[in-house]
Amino acid sequence: MNQTKRLMFYLLVNVIVSACTILSILWLWERPDKPLQGLLSGQPAAIVPTDGPVTIVAPNVDSTMEPTQVPKPVEYPKGSISIKNIIGAGSAASEVVIIQREGEGELPMADWKLEDSNGNVFVFPDLTLYNGAINIRTTAGLNTVIDLYWNKSEPVWQVGETATLIDPLGNIQATYKIP
Repeated sequence: MNQTKRLMFYLLVNVIVSACTILSILWLWERPDKPLQGLLSGQPAAIVPTDGPVTIVAPNVDSTMEPTQVPKPVEYPKGSISIKNIIGAGSAASEVVIIQREGEGELPMADWKLEDSNGNVFVFPDLTLYNGAINIRTTAGLNTVIDLYWNKSEPVWQVGETATLIDPLGNIQATYKIP
């Protein structure tokens, strides 16, 4: 019985101390100068003007953080891709540009451009070209592994016109003059 009274006394003291601590923290949190919010967020506490000089404390910086690595720009080797042929120039239904991968490995094609002399521009979607070829069709359709569609209703290419393939860095990678 004596132990039960003693245990109840300690539990009551624990509840009172915990409640006082929580109320004190909440009261400090709601103060106008909010000193605790700055401490908990890692930023300096609010600066309260005084009659003397004011000291501004910089936020804590974790010195163990590694610097962010800036990715190296992709370099596209010249001659790794070519415009092999343009078939059906002048007829939108049959126009096809054949792009051939000449080099080894993978070649990311996202944001590459195929341009004609009249300002028509086809922008490649996010795809990677390996060994082989891809066809760019002038008409509308659903893109597949080997066929991309420009979604044009009028022909883009004309005999004697030059097609230019440009990488995302603005370098001309290939040209082809339609015979």
